[in-house]
Parts: sequence; C-alpha cells; structure tokens
Amino acid sequence: MVFIEHIPLRLCNIQDIPHPEHLYVLASALDGFEKLYSFVGYFQPREDLICVDGDGKVKVWLNPDLSRGSSIDHDQEVSSDERNIRIEEKMVD
Repeated sequence: MVFIEHIPLRLCNIQDIPHPEHLYVLASALDGFEKLYSFVGYFQPREDLICVDGDGKVKVWLNPDLSRGSSIDHDQEVSSDERNIRIEEKMVD
C-alpha cells in the first residue's frame, strides 16, 4: 500500500502569515527540526523543508524533494525503538 499526502504549501511560498499563526508555524517547525535532528544529527534547516498540509498542520522534511521521504509531524511522538528502525531503513536505502 502506498500513502500519498498532498502538501499544498511550502513556507518559502507563503507571503504573509498573521500574528497568531506565525508563532504556531515557528513552534511546530522547531519541534519538527528537533525530532529530525534526533534521527540524523545536524543538517541545515531551510524554509523549503517546512510545509503546511491541507489541514493546516506544519510538517518538516529532510529533503526539499517531498517525494523522497516522509515528514515529521510536530504532534508525532517517536519512541527510541521507532527511531532506530527509521535510521536502519535510511541506511538500507
């Protein structure tokens, strides 16, 4: 089974974010980058790695080519076992 998620917006393409929402975007993006950092170590955070899905949830990718991987949702909790499995999967790819 293949799961496809439509991501209509990237942060780098959004012109103006109202005050309450920009705090949500910042907090969510920082949380997502922190979770990715715990998986892969240091990487350069960039605007084109931050996206907003159709439900308004902020998601962060490691690769600007969104078709090359999955996102880390800021609400998603990741156990150490799951983190080890994901790291092993990355090593196999």
